[in-house]
Amino acid sequence: MDLVEPFAVAAVVGEVDSTTTDRLQAAIDEAVKLSPHLLLDLSELGFLDSAGIRVILHAYNHAKQTGGSLAMCGLRASPQRLIELVGLAEYIPTYRTRDDALEIGPVLPV
Repeated sequence: MDLVEPFAVAAVVGEVDSTTTDRLQAAIDEAVKLSPHLLLDLSELGFLDSAGIRVILHAYNHAKQTGGSLAMCGLRASPQRLIELVGLAEYIPTYRTRDDALEIGPVLPV
C-alpha cells in the first residue's frame, strides 16, 4: 500500500474470492486511513469472483458516504468482464494504468 497523492493505492495481487476477501477488506481499511481517495491497482489481479465484487462495492459505498472516492486501474480481461457485467464500471472510474489514474485524480461518486 502506498500514498501517491492524492490517492492511497492498494495493489491487489493474485486471486480475490471468498477465501481471500478478508485480506482485501483489511488492505482497503488500512488504505483509507491514509487518504479518503482510494485507487485499487488491479494490474496483478488474475481472478475476481462475486465475493470480491461485494468488497469493492462496499468500498465504493463507504467512499460515497464519507466524501472520498474509489477508482480502479490496470484491469485484466477476466476481472474487467465481471466488473462490467455487474455494472460497477458505470459507477467506479476505471483507468488503463496507474499513471492515467494519478494524472486525472479522484472523481467523487454521484
